[in-house]
Amino acid sequence: MVPASLIMGLGAAPLWAAKCTYLTELALQYAKLTGETATAVVNRFFGIFFGCFQTSVMLGNFASSLILSQKPENETEISKELLDRCGASYCTGDEDLGNVTHAGLKRPPAETIYTLCGMYVASGVVAILILVTFLDRLAAHPDTPGKKRPLISVQLLTATFQQTRRREQLLLIPLTLYSGLEQGFIGGDFTKILHRIKELCREEITSYVSCSEGIWNVGYVMLCNAAVDAVCSFGFGKLVKDIGRIPFFVFGSFLHLSLQVVFLTWQPTSDSLALLFVFAGLWGMGDAIWQTQINALYGVVFHNNQAAAFSNYRMWESAGFMLAYVFSFQLCVYVKLYILIGTLALGMGGYVTVEALQKRQTPGRELNTEKTSELPTVKA
Repeated sequence: MVPASLIMGLGAAPLWAAKCTYLTELALQYAKLTGETATAVVNRFFGIFFGCFQTSVMLGNFASSLILSQKPENETEISKELLDRCGASYCTGDEDLGNVTHAGLKRPPAETIYTLCGMYVASGVVAILILVTFLDRLAAHPDTPGKKRPLISVQLLTATFQQTRRREQLLLIPLTLYSGLEQGFIGGDFTKILHRIKELCREEITSYVSCSEGIWNVGYVMLCNAAVDAVCSFGFGKLVKDIGRIPFFVFGSFLHLSLQVVFLTWQPTSDSLALLFVFAGLWGMGDAIWQTQINALYGVVFHNNQAAAFSNYRMWESAGFMLAYVFSFQLCVYVKLYILIGTLALGMGGYVTVEALQKRQTPGRELNTEKTSELPTVKA
């Protein structure tokens, strides 16, 4: 698993940075052709992308739910001892409580796992074929025909690290970290199954969903999360043009902060499945804001240094992922929630400062109304 994770990280880093740069440059060129504002088009394009992306997550969770839907016929009633350790009070090691065996967390058969992984592998192969066959390269700059950039650029690598020294980049680091932390929380503490092996029998426990409802419901709950995320990504990307970016950031921070406070005080029970769907959906609504708006914010604020900016974005977001999964095995859930709250507050403070700096640099107008004609010419 360690080599596989390393390979995945090495592939994800350039893939996501290239995607963000490609999408931003495409949006800027489209805005020039249509005369729309740069911010409106960049937000709409990222909304479309993440809407499609979350739709694929939704379909994946639906498929996994069908494959993992072998609910045991003779279900063992979940003991109060185990339920009392679900939710915010869960800590790593609680799976050893009284040698409790929870039937809802029984490991699926090997054939089921192979079927699921085979479906994912097939989807990945099809995706690569589509990318190689149909994705166009961005045209070279019209003033420099035939000029090509090297595949590996020392200047670009240097620019990536120099980007970290920019004031706006430093201010956006906490919010970018939070984006990784909150995704790690919903995947690592809301649903992730923590494994242990005891007497050659694998038993598992999770913080919220698997702990109180069973493994067969994990996919359905996350399907709801992805569905809301997808719909909101499409919708928010278009609404930013009329409402502006700031109200969305404020709403997203209030929504996630409220959910985190609820998670600190709420005790899951075996009858709380409906609430789990509601919480997962609301969390997906907030995530739609972070994914579409933070990416679009980077694309507009750093429009003259996109590759380095998005490399920094992915680096700090990945750092948030890493910390979330490190915390997953070291800290109790309530401590992680306090970390999320603190990082969100710090991140929103940095974001508000960036907005103030942008207004100061463009007196008499907001960045949301900036025309593409005022942006530098886009280079491929």
